Amino acid sequence: MDALPPKERPRHRKMTTENIIWAAILDQRGLSRSLISYLFRVGENQIRALIKQVRPILEDLGHHPEPIHARLIDPSDLANYVMHATAADREGKATH
Repeated sequence: MDALPPKERPRHRKMTTENIIWAAILDQRGLSRSLISYLFRVGENQIRALIKQVRPILEDLGHHPEPIHARLIDPSDLANYVMHATAADREGKATH
């Protein structure tokens, strides 16, 4: 889709309901919205608007996850965090 000329690209990419919920959960966990928009391949304004709609619903339903203690700004930060968490899990250590 990125190979299309800008005028032929859809204005907003469609996200499934499940992906919108996951985006809101990742936002609750503390991932930057720029990283979330990168992961779901949508614009930051679109992800911000979707999170703004869904996050209050999750909170009303009692979903208050503990934030990730690492600062995850870009995909390499996320990859390093996942690698560390996976290794720590195999060794039986906590990742926080």
